[in-house]
Amino acid sequence: MKELTDKCEHCGNLNRSGALHCDICGKGLSANLAVMFKKYTRKTCVRFILCGVSAIVTAVMIIALGDTSSALFAILTFLAFGSFLVFLSSGISSLSARSKYRYSDNAELALEEKPENGESGKPRLNDEELVKSMDHYSKRMRNFLLLSLPILAAAIVAFSITGEEFSVYSSAGIVLTIIFLILVAKAIISGGKVTEVFKVNVVCDALAGAVDGCVYRPELSISRQRIEATDLFSGWNKFRGNDYIRGMYNGHQIEISDIHLEEEYETGSGDNTETVTRTIFQGPWITCRLGRKLPAVVRLREGSDKGNAETENVAFNSKYAINTDDPHYMFYVLTPHFMEYITAADEAAKARTFFYFAGDTAHIAIDNRHDAFEVPANKEARNNPAIARERIKSEMKYITDILDVLLLNKNLFDGNISQSQSNS
Repeated sequence: MKELTDKCEHCGNLNRSGALHCDICGKGLSANLAVMFKKYTRKTCVRFILCGVSAIVTAVMIIALGDTSSALFAILTFLAFGSFLVFLSSGISSLSARSKYRYSDNAELALEEKPENGESGKPRLNDEELVKSMDHYSKRMRNFLLLSLPILAAAIVAFSITGEEFSVYSSAGIVLTIIFLILVAKAIISGGKVTEVFKVNVVCDALAGAVDGCVYRPELSISRQRIEATDLFSGWNKFRGNDYIRGMYNGHQIEISDIHLEEEYETGSGDNTETVTRTIFQGPWITCRLGRKLPAVVRLREGSDKGNAETENVAFNSKYAINTDDPHYMFYVLTPHFMEYITAADEAAKARTFFYFAGDTAHIAIDNRHDAFEVPANKEARNNPAIARERIKSEMKYITDILDVLLLNKNLFDGNISQSQSNS
């Protein structure tokens, strides 16, 4: 695939590599959007072609095999028709994703802000309506799942009494299996609606009070490439991210995403091989655009091996491994107030916090092992959206408190320290 650019053709700003929008003017980067548009166009074409091939194969087998009473005919027909449904579904999904990257000179694409409630401009629900709506979709999901169970049982029974010859029971089994898959799909869609309604009406409200000009896209995240570039965590090979937030905080652009990094590996050998998944990091990942480009890189890893530099704060040194390419400049970033605050706040929050300062951006990764913006499992919180809002605001306060401490450091936002000064 063609390499992604980082220069905005509208204002000339140099963005992070692979960005789909400009951090300064907010316009879509046409070159990058075109790359992604072509990528999903190819995916869509391939999947619809495979869908057509599956349909043709199904028809050919029905004609060629002739003996519709055989178990082989039933199995092959079921697999071919199942492939048709899978490729059709994935093709529609790719087509939907493709539309997000269609470029227009007059549109702020890729992260274009949706209407206030994210649902075609309809007014947001009040708390009473919200609870009723979430209950409605939850009941639909539960009902679809309950209805699918006897359908699945009936399909299993139909296939078990079919025998080696294709019969009316085989046809019944295929039909029942398709109905079962449709019911499960509807249950998944209803469950997704619960999450969508919650995020549109609760998360957006909670974020609006903390982030100016907030753009909230639950399906997006800070990119894997940008996470990898910080080198804050090693050993992970699986990446998941969602709940992308972008806006201004006290005059500085910030981004927030829920990020989950995992290591997947196999243990044992032969028939005793087992796949094990270990969480490396889970929690909010924040970026903050600084007021200047830093002449050095400073990386703080909590609970990690010893770094290549130390401060005069013993408690801070015991908590963080510091890595930098300029130990002298490090002291302009790690002010006494910042180190004292981070050490105390980190313990109070029961989370591990990691930092990366490079270029004109600070990365803050808070490993608290939970997703702050998901529908609460607690029934009381689900039935009282105000509780959920307060929980999200509490999570955001920890983030904004750290940002407030960073903003106090004039060396990061208003200073004029050059490389030569830092080495003096």
